[in-house]
Amino acid sequence: MKFSSRALGRAPILYASSGVPSVAGGVRRQLLAAAALALLGAAALSACGGGDTVPPSLAENAQQVSDEAVQRGLAGAVFGSVRVQAESIGHSGVLKQGAAPLLTGDEYFLLASNTKAMTAMVAASLVDSGKLRWDSRVVDLLPQLKAGILPDYQDLTLLQLLSHKAGLRQMNRSEEYTPYWAYLRARGPLPTDPQAARAAYLPWLLAQPPATKPGGNFLYSNAGYVLAAQMVEAAAGKPFETVFEQLVQGSLGVSGRWFWSRPITPPNLFGHWSNGPAQLTPAAPLLNDVDQVEQLMATPSGGFSVTPQGYTRWLRWHLLALQGQSTPLPAAYVARLKSLNEGGYELGWGGLKVNGATVLAHEGAFAGFWSIAWVDQQGKNASFGLSNTFGDWVSQVMQSGAKRLDALARSGP
Repeated sequence: MKFSSRALGRAPILYASSGVPSVAGGVRRQLLAAAALALLGAAALSACGGGDTVPPSLAENAQQVSDEAVQRGLAGAVFGSVRVQAESIGHSGVLKQGAAPLLTGDEYFLLASNTKAMTAMVAASLVDSGKLRWDSRVVDLLPQLKAGILPDYQDLTLLQLLSHKAGLRQMNRSEEYTPYWAYLRARGPLPTDPQAARAAYLPWLLAQPPATKPGGNFLYSNAGYVLAAQMVEAAAGKPFETVFEQLVQGSLGVSGRWFWSRPITPPNLFGHWSNGPAQLTPAAPLLNDVDQVEQLMATPSGGFSVTPQGYTRWLRWHLLALQGQSTPLPAAYVARLKSLNEGGYELGWGGLKVNGATVLAHEGAFAGFWSIAWVDQQGKNASFGLSNTFGDWVSQVMQSGAKRLDALARSGP
C-alpha cells in the first residue's frame, strides 16, 4: 500500500461516548495518538549551536503560520521550524475555547500517533544492544501468549509490528472494540495501569482472525504497537514506560509525560472536538471507564504528551543523525529512516515527496488533539505543528502549515 499524506498515522478510532460532542456522523473519532541530557547528547547539541541563533525570518514565519492556523479555526496552535543550528516556535490561540488564559507555547500537547516513532526508537535501542532483533518473534518473547495465539500469528516479528505489516486488526472503529469490552468486563475488575491493560488486551487480540495476511500488505494498526511494546518490556525486563522514559526523557532530553497521568484541570491544555472551524467544544475532563482503559492501553501507540520545546529537541536529534553525526538515537533506527523510500513506512514514519525532497512524515490525532511532523531525510530541516483541536478538517490546516514552513526553510538563508 502506497503511503500518502491522507494516511499519516491517523487511521481513526470511531465510537460513541456519552457526554462528549459527536464528530463525523454522530460518533467520536480518535487515534491512539525534562531530564538531563546524556553527555553524548549534550555535546552534540552544543557543537551545533543548540538552536541559539534564530534568523528573524524564521521566527516570523513560525509565528505567522501559528496565527493563521488559529484564524482558520483551531482553538490553539504551535508551529515550529527546526534546523540544526536554529529553531523558531510560534504559538497562538487559547487553552480552552471561551476562557482565559491564552496559550503560551509551554503546554504539554498530546502527540497521539506521533508517539509511534518514539516507541519504535525505544525498540531499536534494544536491537542495538542485542536484546531484540528485527526478526524477533512474538511467541519467543512472550511465551505466555503462545497457548491462545492463532496459527496466523505464530511468526509475527517485531519489524512487522512496527511497520504495520502484521495483519492485525486496526482497532480503529467501535465495532472492533465492542466485543473486547464485553470480554474485559467479564474477566472482573478493569485494569488500572498500562502494564495490566496490555496484559488483559493482548490474549484477546491474538485470538481474533487477522484483517489481512500477516507479513503482507501495509495495514495501519494501533494494536501492533501495543504488542511491540510488550516485546520491549519482556526483552528489557522492566516496564515499557520505564524504558521509554529513560531514553526519550533521559538520554534525549525530551520534556514530556503520559497523557493518562495528567488530569485536565486549569491551567492545563484542553483538547477540542470540532465539526468545523466555527464549532469548537472542549473535551470532557473525565472519560468513562472504557475510555480510561483505552488510554492506558494506548500508551505505546499514541499516549505521550510533549512541550513544543521538547518536540523541537526530538526533531533536532533526527536532523543531526540524518546528517551522519553521533547522537543518542539508536543506529538501527537511524539506518532504516535513511533508507526509507517515498511511499514506504518504517518505524513510525512515512516517506513523502514534499517541495521536491523526501521527508519523513507522520500525523497523530486523539482525544481532541492533533500533531504533525516533517523531517527532511537529508537532515536539512524539520517542521512541526501541535494543536488542541480535533476534526477532519484540521489535517488540512496542519499539513498546510508544515508544508509552508518546510518550503520557507528550504528557500531561506
